[in-house]
Amino acid sequence: IVYEFDSPDLRTGTMYPAMARTMRSVGTQFAAMFAYDMLGTASRNLGWQTHYLNLVYTPRKAMSAIIAAEAMHRLPRMRSYGPYPENTRFGDFHVSADSNLGELVARDAFLYAGSTRAVPPDLTALRRIAGYGSSSTVTYAGEGIYFLDKVRPGVWRLEVYPDAVPVRDPFEMPSPGKIVTRAIGRAWPMTVTLPDLGGGFTVQRVTAGDESTGQAIAGRFTVTPGVYVLSAAGPVDVATLPAYVGNVGFAEYHAPPPDTLPPSVQSLAARQYITGRDAELRARIVAVTAPDSATLFLRPAAGGWYRPFPMRPVGAYEYAATVPAAALREGPHTFVITLFRGDSAITFPAGVRQKPTDWDFDGRASW
Repeated sequence: IVYEFDSPDLRTGTMYPAMARTMRSVGTQFAAMFAYDMLGTASRNLGWQTHYLNLVYTPRKAMSAIIAAEAMHRLPRMRSYGPYPENTRFGDFHVSADSNLGELVARDAFLYAGSTRAVPPDLTALRRIAGYGSSSTVTYAGEGIYFLDKVRPGVWRLEVYPDAVPVRDPFEMPSPGKIVTRAIGRAWPMTVTLPDLGGGFTVQRVTAGDESTGQAIAGRFTVTPGVYVLSAAGPVDVATLPAYVGNVGFAEYHAPPPDTLPPSVQSLAARQYITGRDAELRARIVAVTAPDSATLFLRPAAGGWYRPFPMRPVGAYEYAATVPAAALREGPHTFVITLFRGDSAITFPAGVRQKPTDWDFDGRASW
């Protein structure tokens, strides 16, 4: 028996499956996880400062916990998988620290905590798909966890959760008034590629209060958080669906509580860049509605004019600007980021509603 285990101060997709592999290799029959954050407080990580695990708010880590549970069931006891790096593949499981990925690729199940290029051995035998990121069976632009369960041939249940977007370090001292992760319910494109669904299946929402129906085109459709039925033969009579899929009610869905934080911008830029080379500066822009555009303004710390560089989306909430080598001379620089929506502009980190090119912009609060 292992009591208790966790990967503290981390939100990665690799540690739980790797730990389960080691536990089974020394004969563990039962392993109890240390802690799980309640949905109502997980946006603030009020459970334990050093621990953080919740299906909605830490989707990659939660997905790795699901994979680790499968490892406990599927891996034989007392088998060695060798030293690193050979032991990154064990049975149908694989972990990669470089890719921040843990996965189970089996005939009946395809589970992944991070985008993967793996291909299941037999798509027709799959009964269960769950993931964070994209794969050969599901392409998803959002930042939340999702589940696909086969109900019968040509009919699948899809459950999608909101984007989990970090806004603060969750391992700082917790406070009821300090949100560390936002759950944002944006609409995102999703493409499902499964033989028994084909490309033109029906997408039927069954979440209480919204029972709309749409149609996939080449397997692609738009989803918001909730529960759906995907059907190759058109809309399904809900009365013919099972009451449960495993231990989950068919239409069961538990939405996280809403938050009211204003838009925020977090710098993801490196602290140093090499002169004579183009530099890519990244930032995470967190808002319920995406900005129409974003611009990075850069100047030498010694002073001068702010030069604008357009930012482009490189992920659901990440943006990047490429600064040519000629615009970066040796020495420290200051940059701010302005979000544009309609006729309004707001500049971060100061949060002032004007642009750095405005004549009276002081730019004192900057990265």
